Amino acid sequence: MATRRKNLYIVFGVLAVFLLSAIVYAALTGLLTFNGTALLNASLRVEFVNDPPTTPTIEGGVDTGNDEEVEVSASGQTLSFTVYLEEPGESKEVTFHLENMGTADAELTNFSSGPVPDGLTVDWGDDILDGLVIDAGATDGPYSITVEWDIDAIDPADIGALETRNGTDYYVAALSATLNYIQATP
Repeated sequence: MATRRKNLYIVFGVLAVFLLSAIVYAALTGLLTFNGTALLNASLRVEFVNDPPTTPTIEGGVDTGNDEEVEVSASGQTLSFTVYLEEPGESKEVTFHLENMGTADAELTNFSSGPVPDGLTVDWGDDILDGLVIDAGATDGPYSITVEWDIDAIDPADIGALETRNGTDYYVAALSATLNYIQATP
C-alpha cells in the first residue's frame, strides 16, 4: 500500500510538472505575440535647394543673351525652368541640389514633369533616378537635367514654339520637375 501511494505521488508529480510546463509555455507565447501598429515620430521632406551657392542654374549651348529662368516653388517641391535653344542639336543643362529637410532618410523614386514639347529630349540622369537615398538633414548634389533640341526629331520650320529675339529665332521650352520620394528602408 505504501508503494502504491508512493507511485501515485510520483505520477501526480510528473503530471503536475507537465501541466505547469504547458501553462508557462502558453503564458510566454502569449507575451511574445505583438499586434497593432507602431507610431514613429519621423517626417519626410525633400526639396530643391534654392540658396547660394547651390542655387539652380542653366548652362551650355549658345549664349542667347536671354533671361533663362530657373525657379524653385515656394514649397521647394517643384523646379521650373525655361530654356532658349537656337539650333537643332543644342542642349542646356539645369543643375540643382537636393536637401532632405525631414527626420528620416528619403529615397527618390522619380521625377514627375509636365509634357515635353515635340522635338526635345529630356535626360534626368541615371544617378538620380536609380533609388538615390538622401540622409536626414543632408544636402546632396549637384545633379542635372539635360534638355536637348533633338536634331532628328523635328524640322525647325515646323516648330510653333519659336520666339524671335534680337533677330534670332529660338526654340523656347518651359519645363518643370516635381520630386517623388518615399522613406528609405535600411
